[in-house]
Amino acid sequence: MPVEYLNPFYYIHTMKKNIFLISILIFDLFIVSVILFDYISPEIIENYYSKMIYPVIIKPLAMVSDRMKDESCTEIFVITVIILLIGYIWKLIFNKSYSISIILLFKRLFYLISIPFIIFYIVWGFNFFRVPLKERIPYDSTKINIDNLILNLDQMIDSANKLYTRQYPSIDIINNLVNTSITNIVYKVDHIQYYDQMPKWSKTLLINIILNYMQISGITIPFFQEIYYNESLLVYELPMVLAHEKAHLLGYTGEGEANFLAYLACINADDFSKLSGQLSAMPYFLSQLKRKDILKYKELKNKIRPEIMEIYKEISLRHKKYEGFISNIQNKVNNTYLQVNKIQGGVEDYGMMVAYILGFKGFKSSSIKTDTE
Repeated sequence: MPVEYLNPFYYIHTMKKNIFLISILIFDLFIVSVILFDYISPEIIENYYSKMIYPVIIKPLAMVSDRMKDESCTEIFVITVIILLIGYIWKLIFNKSYSISIILLFKRLFYLISIPFIIFYIVWGFNFFRVPLKERIPYDSTKINIDNLILNLDQMIDSANKLYTRQYPSIDIINNLVNTSITNIVYKVDHIQYYDQMPKWSKTLLINIILNYMQISGITIPFFQEIYYNESLLVYELPMVLAHEKAHLLGYTGEGEANFLAYLACINADDFSKLSGQLSAMPYFLSQLKRKDILKYKELKNKIRPEIMEIYKEISLRHKKYEGFISNIQNKVNNTYLQVNKIQGGVEDYGMMVAYILGFKGFKSSSIKTDTE
């Protein structure tokens, strides 16, 4: 046995050298314990992280995102990391004068995986474990029934038929209207004021075709508080998609929760946003009705004006054009990601918007409305 092993200061020196590694490992174990064992109660996360810490975290990140409104921070970062990784691997393989121990190589790989993992949960991911939205809002599950489903769907169809137009605002106007409406809704729901914290701009990817093949309408990147929307979307889809992604950025991780808040934001904005919200919600309602009453489903579907059916047809054709291996893999990965993070329904959680809309009892303020009121 080497004599230094008998010296207690040897172990202290070794620990000091590896203090960063030990800290990262402790953070990893803490986050995994929260994911797997509910180590921290949802109430603590709700009251201290989601309502106190998170609103403070997003402000500086949003400022960076807004200062680079025409650039994608995420793509710049990813491309930089890829270049550095390629250079590092090249150096390992072809530079014979450069050598590295297996232990050090694994340590660096550990850092490469663990640090983004920790940052993800600190800057956004802990919101997955907050108290479910339906436990925080006026919600009555007895209102979720076939009669209320038909009533709401019928009202949506009538309203969408009247609101349909071929004239629409620019993306900047849509974005600004959605910003105002979604922050108003979140304030009414959770009494959290995000007016000055949320990023103001929505962006597009340089390689937009990736979103098409992955069948993604929009995506939220919490590391830089960025929202990306698919350039291939019809303008009728934009208000609802932007509101959905902004709801995610504001800490609502469940797809059903984000859809519900986005719907509220749209129907409480301008007429075009309201149309977008209803066009997005109607297929979910029709799908539910089809399972329960096929005759009533056909009757209400036939009420939808032809121009709106053409919109649905265009959306369907876009999905069929790009569906395949990549979209199937993305769907399975997204489903697993959601389920691991306590969204039990996985990708099916999108349809929970129907239950939220039907069960929502509304706000006391007359400035906020739902079709159920």
